Amino acid sequence: MRDEIINRPLKDTFRKSKFTSQIGNYKWNCIKNITPKEFFEHCHSNTIRQHIAKITGINKPTIGLKSITSIQCTLHDADLCTRNFMCFWCGQYKEKLKKKHKKQLNKVKRNEVFEAIDYFWHEGFIDELNYDQRIYVDALLRASANTLNIKIINSNKKEL
Repeated sequence: MRDEIINRPLKDTFRKSKFTSQIGNYKWNCIKNITPKEFFEHCHSNTIRQHIAKITGINKPTIGLKSITSIQCTLHDADLCTRNFMCFWCGQYKEKLKKKHKKQLNKVKRNEVFEAIDYFWHEGFIDELNYDQRIYVDALLRASANTLNIKIINSNKKEL
């Protein structure tokens, strides 16, 4: 269903009134025969004006940056952003996800971290380390616990 809508011209999917007041009759006539897929593809390569001129035969300026953003917003709200050519908002979200989900440099499983925290804190083996070792292991355990959202209590017990 979504793939069909992406490949249909805007006039078959939307009414002109769906777009903001910045899209008048002239601009609507310029964009109504473009599909959402074509729109996003040409927006990313900054060739949307040339594409409109090619389709309509109008060689004078057609739409500006505000109108393009307005159209992108309407298509985004209708969930018509394509995977390869996303709108501005989906593109920013994708970048945030890339930064958030970094690959691990040192492969370690979540259970291994739980076991290490349990070993040192719950079993009390951190007390068997000398002073310097205890300080450094304590810092590493607290950092690992922060990553996994575990609160370590000083009474050698952990809380989830």
